Amino acid sequence: MTDSLSGKSWWRKSCLGGDQRQHGRISKGTCVLESGVRQALYADSVTYGPATWSTKTTLLLIFIRVFSPFRKTVIFIYLFILAMLLYYLPVMIIKARICNPIAALWTPDLPAVCLDRVKLFYLDTVMSALTDVVILILPIPL
Repeated sequence: MTDSLSGKSWWRKSCLGGDQRQHGRISKGTCVLESGVRQALYADSVTYGPATWSTKTTLLLIFIRVFSPFRKTVIFIYLFILAMLLYYLPVMIIKARICNPIAALWTPDLPAVCLDRVKLFYLDTVMSALTDVVILILPIPL
């Protein structure tokens, strides 16, 4: 594949040094995402929670079958699944309504009230890492 057809070339030209049109002016060295890309990123961020919860719950349900002789462990796993649901459901709703109006995410000129997306990202990252650690440590006693 030639460099002009590769994604690296496109990224280099459009995000790392090429001229970009932003709000009617050209800026040098910035990356302005197209509206469709912003919409796709929004959809991805909203569906991340349910997809992650489903994947982790599937693993935990397998653990329940393995740990069936250990009643306390099975109860802990069910409570952990519930705790994850109680976290991921509100976060999904918050992500779905992060801006009012939501179109402000892909239309920067639109006046809107938005929550802090960076803080939500960090919270989500920390919680995902913590739940991952619990799921990794859980089968160690076997």
